[in-house]
Amino acid sequence: MKQTRIAMIIASAFALAAAPSFAADTETHSSPSLTDKVKELPQKAKSLMAPKFSKADKDSDGTLDKAEANAVPDIAHNFDAIDTDKDGTVSRDEVRAYDQFAKRDKDSDATLDKNEAKGWTSVSKNFDAIDTDKDGTVSLIEVNTFMKENHSHSAQK
Repeated sequence: MKQTRIAMIIASAFALAAAPSFAADTETHSSPSLTDKVKELPQKAKSLMAPKFSKADKDSDGTLDKAEANAVPDIAHNFDAIDTDKDGTVSRDEVRAYDQFAKRDKDSDATLDKNEAKGWTSVSKNFDAIDTDKDGTVSLIEVNTFMKENHSHSAQK
């Protein structure tokens, strides 16, 4: 009976020691969590501009229509969100604003509160004026509308 207890204790000890290893193993093989995907957004947003925009702008008018945007998958995928003035094209300023917005929208709710807007000087300084619906947050449309009306570049820091 004493040997049975010792065997049970040893088996239990091995099981307890192995459990964290199995848990760690399942975590490394699982797909990225929503939190991980959200953390990737700012990096994805950074790649929206650069030479890709100029190369995709086949008619050199400074904007991309939906057909031209297909050459830049991140812009094509987010075209309707980026096109805040709903004119059927995205300008460099709209893409820059989307980039700035995506970097700051930490909770991915498509709005910025005052804390998230910190560091984007033109938005944080004018937050209350930009927040036209007075809900305590600003949307990308509100930001771009304000910047366009005030002749500012919407993506200034």
